[in-house]
Amino acid sequence: MNGEKNQEGMATSAAAAAPVNLSLSANAMAAIGYFCGLGAIVALVLEPYKDNEESRFHAIQALLFQGVWIAGNVAFGICSFIVGTVVALAFSALNVSIVPRLFAGSLGMLSALLGLGMLAMWVYLIVAAANGKNPQIPKLAKYARQFSRKN
Repeated sequence: MNGEKNQEGMATSAAAAAPVNLSLSANAMAAIGYFCGLGAIVALVLEPYKDNEESRFHAIQALLFQGVWIAGNVAFGICSFIVGTVVALAFSALNVSIVPRLFAGSLGMLSALLGLGMLAMWVYLIVAAANGKNPQIPKLAKYARQFSRKN
């Protein structure tokens, strides 16, 4: 400690009062934001990223994308459960057991394909942002751009 004291008599240091500086490029911060939601939140609250419209755009678009991914998975799971139950009940009344199994298998394959598509999009966003490109997701980019502007 440097010996300075505040009004309460507590020792202070210059390091404690200094703002946090990650010293990452805007591209690196955008890629981190797409990689995990916590990185996007950090970009929205820390200097100099929170003052940069492009950094805010990528952070908000990343959060929107991750929100859509989660909501889509939940909605698909609920719909699959409801439709699968109805199909199973309908065909069990007819004593046909193969159709519900085929239906469940096709829902599983559809879920896997959707997951692979979202994974590919996620990797593309990370790589494009890291390379300084400005990836824009249709529909989400419009909202991200709107929310990223400071009034």
